[in-house]
Amino acid sequence: MSTSLNKEFYNDIDIKNAIVKSFEHVKQIRVLIDGDAESKKKELNWLFDIAKESKGKVQIKQTEDILHWIISDGKHFRLEKAHPPGTVGMNNLFVCDVEPPAISDILRSKFNAWWISARTVD
Repeated sequence: MSTSLNKEFYNDIDIKNAIVKSFEHVKQIRVLIDGDAESKKKELNWLFDIAKESKGKVQIKQTEDILHWIISDGKHFRLEKAHPPGTVGMNNLFVCDVEPPAISDILRSKFNAWWISARTVD
């Protein structure tokens, strides 16, 4: 997932609960924060606490000027249209059950390049 971690969105109790529940069903979560991770630690401490307790299952890194998207299992993804910092992306493209997952392979490759060059968040 690449995101700016908008606190109003991710601290919504329903969103938070859905995210925490989804962690039970996957092998690994990689969160790439677009912007200042230190401020996000204060605003979304629950996510950083989970990452610390997860023993590497939930990993968080920081970078800047990236697109925001979520890829889940290679068949499902959400792309956000660029939006001003501090706002919730409202114009999203949701794609479900893509066969073959060629598009998500391209997205994953780009995400991996960002991930390699990003800074680890403690």
